[in-house]
Amino acid sequence: MKFIEDYKIEIILSFVLLIFSIILPINIYLKVLILLLIPFIFIFRYFKDYLEESQLEDNFTFFLTDFSQYLRVGQPLPAALKSVSNNDYGKKLNRLIKFMIALIENGYTFEEALIRASRKIKSVNVNSILKILIDGMKGGGNLTELLDRLAESSSELNYIRKERIARIKFLSLTYYGLFFLYLFILVIIFHLILNLMKINISGEVVTTFKNLVFLSSVINAVFTGFVISKIATGRISAGVIHSIILISISFIFFILIF
Repeated sequence: MKFIEDYKIEIILSFVLLIFSIILPINIYLKVLILLLIPFIFIFRYFKDYLEESQLEDNFTFFLTDFSQYLRVGQPLPAALKSVSNNDYGKKLNRLIKFMIALIENGYTFEEALIRASRKIKSVNVNSILKILIDGMKGGGNLTELLDRLAESSSELNYIRKERIARIKFLSLTYYGLFFLYLFILVIIFHLILNLMKINISGEVVTTFKNLVFLSSVINAVFTGFVISKIATGRISAGVIHSIILISISFIFFILIF
């Protein structure tokens, strides 16, 4: 299963934290805080992969341009690929270039190395450019000219992506800000009602009301996370990450406030 293969370290760490939360003689709040670390392990990995993929997209245009230049001066494909490997295109793209070089040295064609490398890339833009490059090589066109055209396309796509990210960041921060405002309003309403009812209110009623307030914040966190995901990626499924973050914020907020 690809998920297990990609996240095996995170799964092991999560399992260790789960065991600790069960066997350690600590209070319930510390147990919950330890359990909250589990989703954050996966969130950290998610954002790490996202940043590496973004860096790859940023530098892919430079890779195509440099690769074209080395071919233009007469270097064969394997030599040109080794030449670009001396440049710094970011952690992920550097690894992919070295991966392709290793494949070619072990008997794979450049086209086969490209196909295998593309399977390790999540970026839709980069994969679409690689597909055009692979199809172009099958058609037997001028590789140098093709790389130059793809470098221009990559630059344009990158510009569009950055414009979109800027808009998404603004909207996402707005929704996060509204969620914090919602939490503060909930707390204010909670204390106002308690002050109005403090003469004839029992501790059990306070606890019940507090739990209802927390539950409403969790429900709001779930739906806000899905809305942010829909705006950011066009997919609701990715909202799980945002929902987990917002639920964790709610939990920490209520521990600190109450």
